[in-house]
Amino acid sequence: MSEDIYYRPKRVLGSNETDFAQQFLGEFATMEMPPEDRLALYYHVRCERFDRVVCPMRDISGDARPVTTHETALINQHASEVLRQLAAAHPDLPAGRLRHAISRYGQRYTTEEMEKMLERLES
Repeated sequence: MSEDIYYRPKRVLGSNETDFAQQFLGEFATMEMPPEDRLALYYHVRCERFDRVVCPMRDISGDARPVTTHETALINQHASEVLRQLAAAHPDLPAGRLRHAISRYGQRYTTEEMEKMLERLES
């Protein structure tokens, strides 16, 4: 499923009581997920899965955390390679948009939430 559900309010026509439904009630609609958002989810999930193999330490949210400089180097190299592969596979997508989406998703969602979103999109 490649659609997200969002709330679209109906347009506001007036301020009297008969316009209440039009002002405050809306309808649910579907919206296609932008390609950079889908790729950002894929990037984070793929990187975290690799990180969990390389790094035995976990933080409070369960995400893998490097302890040694070797682990840090491995996960950074892998993350750079994943980003390079995504950019090469989608040359029409500006790199800045992809990096911005990756940053935005990394700040807003936990890895578990992103895994669930990606799973839902792929089903």
